[in-house]
Amino acid sequence: MKAILILSLIFMHSAFSFAGDKIGNGGGLWACLAPDFSVQTGFMVDLFEAQNQQNLVLSNFTQKEPFQIVDFIAANLANTFPDYATQWLDTLKDVKTKIQYTNAELQVVDDSLYIMKPYPALCRTGWIYLQFANYTNQNQVLIRNDVWNSPAIAAIDKAALVWH
Repeated sequence: MKAILILSLIFMHSAFSFAGDKIGNGGGLWACLAPDFSVQTGFMVDLFEAQNQQNLVLSNFTQKEPFQIVDFIAANLANTFPDYATQWLDTLKDVKTKIQYTNAELQVVDDSLYIMKPYPALCRTGWIYLQFANYTNQNQVLIRNDVWNSPAIAAIDKAALVWH
């Protein structure tokens, strides 16, 4: 099951359940690359599908940094999901300690079962599925450093990746 938790936390008026994290789980990004292979435009696949398949509306966060959004959601979790808050906060704490930014391309994870992608006309070079993160068998959460630091990726997408 894809990142149901992030959908329920990042989208307004959503009610989903959480499947939990697992080894071999990754976060994917739809990316439009510039000629130098840097990300020109990009957004989380899960958020794209939720908006375009489920017609969900992204919440507006006043926070500008990804971990500010992550922490804001965490601070409000007990009010939103009291039955799951403790478990999810423990998982978030664990994930945060395992994050390792890497200067390497990540291999596509087998859970990337996307069902749609952006229109080709919106990217001259063609949309690619880019592996943004991977929770490895070595108990690491690898995140592509070049993508994480790209100004082309919105803070909400980065926050969704952490919650993913």
